[in-house]
Amino acid sequence: MDLQKPNLQKLPPTHLYKSVQEALDKRLYAIGIFLDLSKAFDVINYRMLLDKLDSYGMRGLVNKWFQSYLTNRTQSVEISHVDKRECFQYKLQSSLRTITHGVPQGSILSPLLFLIYIKDLPLYIQEAKLILYADDTNVLVTDNSQEALQTKLF
Repeated sequence: MDLQKPNLQKLPPTHLYKSVQEALDKRLYAIGIFLDLSKAFDVINYRMLLDKLDSYGMRGLVNKWFQSYLTNRTQSVEISHVDKRECFQYKLQSSLRTITHGVPQGSILSPLLFLIYIKDLPLYIQEAKLILYADDTNVLVTDNSQEALQTKLF
């Protein structure tokens, strides 16, 4: 299957509003689906991301650098508590665990990698207009009849 690479564009927050307004002006029925992907940066599959980077021309040493950046990372959780009455502080820390998916949070690179990861989503949802903004996805489905709209949704 030969898929075109969609243009990655940052759309303003008003884009959805304008799209709905245009649909209503044309007397179309419209349904909006609003997705806020919780833990979105944590669910990225490394292999798929590296393959996508390769398909966008980031091959060889650059791809290996991304592979090194993403893989063989560990994390632990630390909880700190201060008991003010007893003037006592204690910390609990979990053991180190290897991270098997996701991108490092807090880096400037992670949002970009996430957008590259989901960039081709509009290719698979062609009956709707998708507005991608970081980990928020808005889906707008329009049609001239309620029945056709329901068919598109299901």
